[in-house]
Amino acid sequence: MSELLPINIEQLDRDQALQYVKRFQVLLEINANINSTMDLEMLLRTIIDVATTVADAEASSLALRDAGTGELVFHLASGESGKTVESLRLPKGQGIAGWVAENGESVIVPDVSQDKRFFKGVDEKSAFVTRSILCVPMRRSGDKIIGVLQVLNKRKGTFDDQDMVLFTSLANIAAIAIENSQLYHILQQTMNKLKEDNTRLNNILGQLKQSEEEVKRMKTQMLEKDGAVVGSLSVFIPPNILQMLANDMKTGTIHLKTPTAQGKIYLRKGEVYHAELLQDPKLTGNDATYEMINWNEGSFSFKDTEHSDQNTIQGSCMHLIIEGLRRGDELKVLQEKFSPAKIPSATGAAYAEEVPPQSQQVLDLIQTEPMALEAHWRHSKLDQHSFYSAVQFLADAHLISF
Repeated sequence: MSELLPINIEQLDRDQALQYVKRFQVLLEINANINSTMDLEMLLRTIIDVATTVADAEASSLALRDAGTGELVFHLASGESGKTVESLRLPKGQGIAGWVAENGESVIVPDVSQDKRFFKGVDEKSAFVTRSILCVPMRRSGDKIIGVLQVLNKRKGTFDDQDMVLFTSLANIAAIAIENSQLYHILQQTMNKLKEDNTRLNNILGQLKQSEEEVKRMKTQMLEKDGAVVGSLSVFIPPNILQMLANDMKTGTIHLKTPTAQGKIYLRKGEVYHAELLQDPKLTGNDATYEMINWNEGSFSFKDTEHSDQNTIQGSCMHLIIEGLRRGDELKVLQEKFSPAKIPSATGAAYAEEVPPQSQQVLDLIQTEPMALEAHWRHSKLDQHSFYSAVQFLADAHLISF
């Protein structure tokens, strides 16, 4: 049923007209409450409860489309089996609800047993018996379908065009509420991200200011050994070393060693022009520099006699330091959530949109052989920040689990 018939209230008898007006007043009250709260859960709960009443039905539910997989995810449901239905996921296009989400058309199904689109799986899990359905799409700005709203089992008679008009209005209210809430939360997340970035930047600037004193102290404490300046990474961190050598316009090579890794950073007149990790994933260029910036144990040495023919670096020395520290800060947060010792597995779920190349690369590795994230990273040819960011994407898209 793609077009709604207009309801002519003059053609209704007195009781029908009063009932219609009363039901529409409920919609107006809900509409007035949209901008009064950003608590989406509470507002949508009110909407589905009202949906059951307005349509005189036994149960109602609201499902949103997963932008990544195209699945319908039931967020809220009323009725005796509501809690069982909530969080269920329907594959793209499955069931009457899936069909409505894909085709963007409202439907009334008076007898689901006669409709081949009906999916029995939800009833089987919830022990609810569906007899009839009224299901409408929820659209937001740009006519994009974000989910569906449906009511089940009309208590008296069958769902009709009047129910359709009122229920479509309710679905539009729900879509506006969802969009307002999503925009609000996006704004909140953006503000929080800006605050976090500002805090990180202040921390980095603080570290750089402190490093000026560290550089002075380094020059008095570093030793000459076998023609190289040597020191401990537990005392002199890579940003300080780079800043000192950049300030002195040095040309040569920094050799960094930790208990598990080695790498080299090449400078020419105070600017980095090449960097490389000497073990898997054997990164080069900016990515290699970002990795080494955050090393804080082991040793380093600097020789002005070693050089490289490669030029793999983009950006100034200061840019490399600031970006490396930023990535290192974010990596700590990612690794707290996804421990390097965790073993991921692919879920096999479908994803409606194109998976970003780096995330696809990581997914291919995970599908090849079960091993810890640390081992996958060493096979990935990615820096750790990019690798764990890809893991975050795959987990959020339900493409991997732990």
